[in-house]
Amino acid sequence: MLYGQTPKWIDWLDRRMPGFGIPNLALYLVGAQACGFLLMLANPNAIDLLILDPYMVLRGEVWRLVTFLAVPPPLGLIWMVIALNFLYFIVNVLETEWGEFRTTLYVLVAVLLTIAFSFVFHWPIVGAAELGSTLFLAAATVAPECQILLFFVLPVKMKWLAWCPLRLSSAP
Repeated sequence: MLYGQTPKWIDWLDRRMPGFGIPNLALYLVGAQACGFLLMLANPNAIDLLILDPYMVLRGEVWRLVTFLAVPPPLGLIWMVIALNFLYFIVNVLETEWGEFRTTLYVLVAVLLTIAFSFVFHWPIVGAAELGSTLFLAAATVAPECQILLFFVLPVKMKWLAWCPLRLSSAP
């Protein structure tokens, strides 16, 4: 298989499951993060109900399998707006390049692997920053020549940002 070619089993799934793709998936991801941010502003302790804690899921709190996607990075309002705008942009780049089915499949597999990791290693997942990082790296792979205005001024191609050694997700 050549670089950039889709594996045959994904093409086969795409033909067999035409309604699987979620149109404009970026809006749902950004909307969940925005709702989580507003919830955190209203009650900072709400994060305790949203994180993916395997122990609590096994005790019946199954909503945590999805709500960890709504936990926003610890940013201020302006940075949160910028982060959500960037998330929307990169998911739309993927949806433009791959289509609805492949983008939905990618996000679903990433979420399922995150949940599996959490259960195998008994590790709570306190947000979706890593999902955002993988989405960015995927977008930089499929559209390396796409330009982003760094600090709203400097035009930088996505391929150079992907090579940047700095961690773009939030750090404690």
